[in-house]
Amino acid sequence: MEFWRTALCVAVLAPAITSAAGQSEEQRIRDLDKDWSAAVASKDAAKTAAFYAEDGVLQPFNGPIVNGKAKIQEAWAASMAKPGFAIHFEPTRVVVAKSHDMAYDIGTTELTVNDDK
Repeated sequence: MEFWRTALCVAVLAPAITSAAGQSEEQRIRDLDKDWSAAVASKDAAKTAAFYAEDGVLQPFNGPIVNGKAKIQEAWAASMAKPGFAIHFEPTRVVVAKSHDMAYDIGTTELTVNDDK
């Protein structure tokens, strides 16, 4: 009888444990989004590029794809040097895979740059 009671408790609690783990992972991603936005707001290209993998890829607005952390840092530095540059990302949805080995987020981005004139 004790075995079945334990099995039932595990079966009932397992989805809650998985959900709680997913929520903490989701919060971690949201926190990283805030940290990234803060790095960009400080116009620190090295700190911004630190969020990318060594073989990361950046697709800038109206520009060619940039490959590799060093080139990504250069691209951010060039963008940040433009007058009035500001960018902010706010996630609206974060999805963590059930396997917990992959996640993605979707959100809104606000970009401001002054004209060259």
